[in-house]
Amino acid sequence: SSLYFPAGHPSGFEMWNSVRSRLFGAIARVDSSTSWPSSYVQRARSVVLADDQAAILAVLAKLLQTEFEVVATVRDGRALVDAVARVSPDAIVTDITMPFLDGIEAAREILGRNPSARVVFVTVHADPLLMRRGLAVGGLGYVPKASAGEELVLAVRAALRGERWCL
Repeated sequence: SSLYFPAGHPSGFEMWNSVRSRLFGAIARVDSSTSWPSSYVQRARSVVLADDQAAILAVLAKLLQTEFEVVATVRDGRALVDAVARVSPDAIVTDITMPFLDGIEAAREILGRNPSARVVFVTVHADPLLMRRGLAVGGLGYVPKASAGEELVLAVRAALRGERWCL
């Protein structure tokens, strides 16, 4: 069966191309920037990253690695809960739509065990209802994947300070 997209709505392929080009553009800008003097270097804050799409997971990991240490990458919500319990990261970046346990339910479980966990949602869904649900369980950030190249690192920084970041 094929997916139906209403007139004027971009297809899944068009959305993926848009997300991919924006993320790779942001990575190219960061990769070409100057490096910090060693006196400014601190321990990199650790991040666990979850996304069910391997290509997106790789791009997001590369983007986050410009500033953070990505200590685990997983492709479903159950694996996210397990990885967070195992490595106790400083922050968690998760997609919402994933197999076994969606990102919001995984965050609910993680935050139930550790209320001080810092969770940022990154998703293709620019849906205010999903954003409210994510924030209601205790998430601190909500970034559309189309804006991740410009906003994801900023959102994780804000979450690490205990601040909210939503577009």
